Order: sequence, then structure tokens, then C-alpha cells
Amino acid sequence: MSTQTDHTPRFGRRLLAAVTTAGLAVAGLLASSAPASAGPLEQHGQIVKQCAGIKKNTYAVPGTTATIQYWYSSNNGGTACAMLYDNKAGSSNLGLNIATSSVYSYDHGIYEYYAGGVQLTNMRGKCVGIAANVYNRAGDRVLGYRHVTVCN
Repeated sequence: MSTQTDHTPRFGRRLLAAVTTAGLAVAGLLASSAPASAGPLEQHGQIVKQCAGIKKNTYAVPGTTATIQYWYSSNNGGTACAMLYDNKAGSSNLGLNIATSSVYSYDHGIYEYYAGGVQLTNMRGKCVGIAANVYNRAGDRVLGYRHVTVCN
């Protein structure tokens, strides 16, 4: 279970900016295949306590002990979900994003066990980008980053 600890508003804004930048980078990577009429990126996903369905893959985050788990369920037109586990003792500063060219869901903060699950529905036959960041405790340095694209 995820336990978020308290942090100052300045830290929160800095971390939110970093995670938003990562989310927009993922959206930019995926947007290259979107039609010219595609609108702005909107947050339509949600954060859930646990991903449902079948765990499809696990990806290591280089330079860290963290791993991304990707889950898929046929419910709700196809549900894509990701979780970021740090796999070390103590709390960690984590950011996780799942996105297509038009929608995204993200979670960030200082967690005891994991960030996410971040989830998007109506993903049957679509590709999603997943970006994970592991930061130092202060949030001013990225210790590890991983981006993967998964097609359902």
C-alpha cells in the first residue's frame, strides 16, 4: 500500500514540474503518430490502488532498484495500468506516467513502497507510453529514468 509523506509546497511544485515535463515528453514521443487534428493532451486516466488484469511485463529502471510493472485487462474497452516499485527499504521519491497522444495519468510523491497504479481505459488496440522517474530525496536530481511503449 502506498504511503505518501509530507513535503514542502516548494518541493511539490518542483516535483510536479519534473513529472509534468516527463509526461509531456512521453506525449510528444507518441504524438508523432497522431493526426494533425489531435487536440491538447488531457488527463483522463486515474490513479488506482492496484492494477487489475494480467501482469504483462516488468521493466527495470536503470541505475536504481526500481521496476515498472505493466498490467492489461480487457475490462472497460481495454485497461492499461502501470505501477512503479522501488524495491528498497525506506521511502522513495517516485514519478510515474502513462500516456497516449491525447490522454495521460500520472502519480508522483514520496512513497514507502510504490507509485501508481496509473491507468487508462479504452486502450484496446492502442499503444501507451510509460515513463518512470526515480529522484533523490530532495527531488532535484533524477537517479533513474525508463520509458517504454507498449501496444495492446
